[in-house]
Amino acid sequence: MTAITRQDMATKLEKTLRLSGDLYTLDDIMVAIEEGRMQSFTVDDTWIITQVLEFPRRKVLEITFVIGFLNEAVKALPALYAFARSIGATRVTGFGREGWMNFAEPGWKLVGSMYAKELTDGG
Repeated sequence: MTAITRQDMATKLEKTLRLSGDLYTLDDIMVAIEEGRMQSFTVDDTWIITQVLEFPRRKVLEITFVIGFLNEAVKALPALYAFARSIGATRVTGFGREGWMNFAEPGWKLVGSMYAKELTDGG
């Protein structure tokens, strides 16, 4: 596999941020990582960004963004699981396209679908 260029990564990141609803900028993510509110994992040419969600009964590690290649992201799962356990998280979640389940390890299950409605368009 050819190494991804910095420009390719920036383009993939911009597209991912746009498709996710423009909730973050790269600067937002970098500040959150620096402050410990988000975490950064890399495998080869893939960047995985996570965040910890705390609920009244459970702590969850959410895979927020995967920038790069799915097969490389799957290689990062043991590191994500180890991090999750180290902070007391008992669940790992992530949003993704349906095709992700073709790469999923045993134990992952589809628990729902997310829908979104923009309220800024007058609707």
